[in-house]
Amino acid sequence: MKRIMGRTKERILHAAVKIIQSRGVQGATVRKVAALAEANGAAINYYFGSKSNLVQAAREIILKEGGKLG
Repeated sequence: MKRIMGRTKERILHAAVKIIQSRGVQGATVRKVAALAEANGAAINYYFGSKSNLVQAAREIILKEGGKLG
């Protein structure tokens, strides 16, 4: 069960990174991130506590990889 949960969190984070890079933070709605991650929107709050925390985690990955923030 823990592996499945970890994969869901990774999918959500990866989806957020992808959307933020292409559409910016404004385009990274909970619905869009959840749809791209093939996850329930409530999972974002479950794993990250809030959309703000998810965006912060995604920004850290983008900046660490030397990418652009959309």
